[in-house]
Amino acid sequence: MRKNGIFKRMAAGILTGAMALAMLVSPAFAATEDKTEEDKQEVDLNGTYHAALGVQTSTQLWIQRMAYFEETQNKMYGTDMNDKLFYTDSDTQKDETVPGAFTDVEIAGNGTYTVSLTGADFKGETAISQLHIATDIPVSDAITFSNVEVTVNGRTIVKFDEAVMEEEKPYIAAGMDILILNHWRSELRTDLEGKGLPEDASSGWNLLIGSGDDNISVTFTVSGFAYDKKTEETEPEPTEAATSGNTETKAPGSDNKDDNKGGIPTGAIIGIVAGVVLVVIIVIAVVVSKKKK
Repeated sequence: MRKNGIFKRMAAGILTGAMALAMLVSPAFAATEDKTEEDKQEVDLNGTYHAALGVQTSTQLWIQRMAYFEETQNKMYGTDMNDKLFYTDSDTQKDETVPGAFTDVEIAGNGTYTVSLTGADFKGETAISQLHIATDIPVSDAITFSNVEVTVNGRTIVKFDEAVMEEEKPYIAAGMDILILNHWRSELRTDLEGKGLPEDASSGWNLLIGSGDDNISVTFTVSGFAYDKKTEETEPEPTEAATSGNTETKAPGSDNKDDNKGGIPTGAIIGIVAGVVLVVIIVIAVVVSKKKK
């Protein structure tokens, strides 16, 4: 009888411990599911992102493609119209597309990238009021853009050693944005005038043919990531696993984030709880078995 009492007390103690550990696990799961907005917006220096060219004319039709990676400033985001040039017909209030093909890019590490628009028919529009590069890279001082070169119909119209970055919050809600032309930014207009590109239209710059075959491309350099863009000319460096004969390799950014926070990994906690529960079951089985004897 005394032994049975000891076993019962042991089982109760272990069960209490298991319940306590389970209570610790619950907040851990909640923390992973209920991330704050700040956590969601943190840039991953080992990650991949995207960039897209945005443009707006201003002669009469206001043909546009606002390239922001969210639907508040870009109503076409997430639709099959997101990569189309369009204008809103003043009579019917319907959105009408015009010819033109955009080439967006995936930003995968430090390097030089180009976004473009080719074969555009702007239906008589010759003035550009806005030209920008939208990205889905969360705003971060770690990432910088430089060597921005803008070409329209084969002619380089302006260069920036350091990119002029958008600072107004509504336009960077989904990521960093590079300003190139913008009629409504007086400092940018002054900078462009100093570079020999003053406004020559009532609300922008007359840079387009306006019909037929307009082409725009912007090349820029990205810095600040933890890795470099792969190119055909350079062979990727061998990984530590490859040089040591180990066949297991890690993808960039695949390290356990729980370890970086200095706490016990969620997986480890789950394993502990499972082990404790198993021990409780065994102890109870032993107690029941001795009772029957």
